[in-house]
Amino acid sequence: TMLLKLSKHCINERRERLTAIIQTVDLGEEMACFTGRNEFGEVLEVITDTGVLILKSPVDGMVITAYMITIEKASAIYKRHGYSRVPTALEKTIKNNIKKRGFLFNI
Repeated sequence: TMLLKLSKHCINERRERLTAIIQTVDLGEEMACFTGRNEFGEVLEVITDTGVLILKSPVDGMVITAYMITIEKASAIYKRHGYSRVPTALEKTIKNNIKKRGFLFNI
């Protein structure tokens, strides 16, 4: 399990989701890290082997938020960075998460 610096947003507004993810699937190990953008500017998009997307600050690595990644979101991120598709192992993990742990996608 990785050591995390959590933003106030993550602690105050996303604690329930983060706790549920950690207790159910764990955050896992980093599979890929891409530079992306959200409403606050540049972010690091870290995709883990357990199917979690962690958004981090590129400045200090602080976790802004984390959530279960969908096939659509994973595909968009990979395609934006020149890949033709999501790695097969990750695709299987995401499908398994949706099937067995669907509630995590609604937190």
